Amino acid sequence: VILVNGQLEGNYQRYIYTEWDRPVRYRTRFFLKNDQSIEGDWQQTTNRQLVINEPSSVNRLDVQLVPVGDWSNVLQTIVNLR
Repeated sequence: VILVNGQLEGNYQRYIYTEWDRPVRYRTRFFLKNDQSIEGDWQQTTNRQLVINEPSSVNRLDVQLVPVGDWSNVLQTIVNLR
């Protein structure tokens, strides 16, 4: 299932035309806007329905600080943001 801007959910349905003899295995892969991807581990379930939430790292705000000037002699920098 591919979710894009504005589409917050989607359905994928696949019929298994036999009795289950083992759990279903699945894994998730998220493609982020900054061209990163987050791939989950293989998991297994016997449930008939899966609810997949975004990984916790997606709820994080990444801020990139770009220093200006000559930093060739700098040994350590500490940045405190609020």
